[in-house]
Amino acid sequence: MPKINAPTVAEHRAGVLDKLITAAEETLRTDGIAGLTAKVVCERAGIARNGLYRYVSSVDELPGLVIGRYLPQWNEAITTAVAEHSSPRERLLAWVSASLEQAATTGHGWLMNLPVTPHTSDAVDQAHGELMGTVRTEWEALCPSHADGLTSATIALVSNGFTQLERGVPATEVEAVIRGSVEAMVEAFGA
Repeated sequence: MPKINAPTVAEHRAGVLDKLITAAEETLRTDGIAGLTAKVVCERAGIARNGLYRYVSSVDELPGLVIGRYLPQWNEAITTAVAEHSSPRERLLAWVSASLEQAATTGHGWLMNLPVTPHTSDAVDQAHGELMGTVRTEWEALCPSHADGLTSATIALVSNGFTQLERGVPATEVEAVIRGSVEAMVEAFGA
């Protein structure tokens, strides 16, 4: 029986899986999906290569696990920021600011560049659905007749903000422009 480095087998397995996910993330951030191989991940994680397959059926599962690590934290941070406000206007603007802050803090570009696969699409779809649902809810409260278009425009602006952050534009500048643009939409279309 292999030696475990935790009080229980379950804790040991969780620790090894965490090391594998961390190694996969490091690889994806530095080398992209092309660099994500069993050899590289196992070397970074400090485990034998054949040990990988005790935790995942293939290296292709790892990007989904990396995404699964980030999206709950991302969603929670945004949900918390939005919950601090009561008016639809302030909730919408909090969503914009928190989304940009999360992208600036965690880096969003490397996540956006991951290919959509059966292992990643469910996690991404669920997180995006929850986040976009918040935007739509606030626009429905502000301007029901244009909620679809305003939701799409808000998402497009924030997505553009993510791109600007990846290009190195200072976060304060990006937030000022994107938040200001959404504020202008609220002024033009809000109740």
